[in-house]
Amino acid sequence: MALACAALLIVGCATQATVPALPVWRDSSTALRYFDSGAVTSAIYDYAPKAKVDLSDAQFVAVNHEWAQELTGWAWDAVRTLSARTDNGRLFHGDTFDCDKFAKAFSLAAELSAGRKISDAQVLVGRIYVNQVFAFGGVPAGGAHALNFYVSDRGIYIVEPQTSKSCPLAEYPNRATIYAVKIGG
Repeated sequence: MALACAALLIVGCATQATVPALPVWRDSSTALRYFDSGAVTSAIYDYAPKAKVDLSDAQFVAVNHEWAQELTGWAWDAVRTLSARTDNGRLFHGDTFDCDKFAKAFSLAAELSAGRKISDAQVLVGRIYVNQVFAFGGVPAGGAHALNFYVSDRGIYIVEPQTSKSCPLAEYPNRATIYAVKIGG
């Protein structure tokens, strides 16, 4: 119940609703893979050489792909649960709870779930900021946009936290327009 209450605080909804419990952290199918901040920064620059990189920790750990997919489903269930409580029929007020808030909520949920089991590293779940040149995951093209990513035992994936759509980074249509990456914090 404490995590459900924390989830309500994460998404900033003042109405009462029961948010599903966060998925329980699962280790990768192989041994946990740890990376230092230099390796993470270098890998980010391989994909986004001009991106501003903001890392909150010195050690990072890749996540289990199935767990990340469960987290993506959890985020969508939480959005639907809470949006059903709005009085204007919208998924929240777009000018106050927009894409960057969804992305922050998703990455914080990952940290809360993993934090019960991992104390020596930050999970490799973060936020990316792009110029949305091409539509993706149900979000139309146009302007700046915030999404999530994770590094798993199956590679790097992009997640649209507002619709739960995801794809490998190599298939993400806006990968060339990534201008900022944040992990933690």
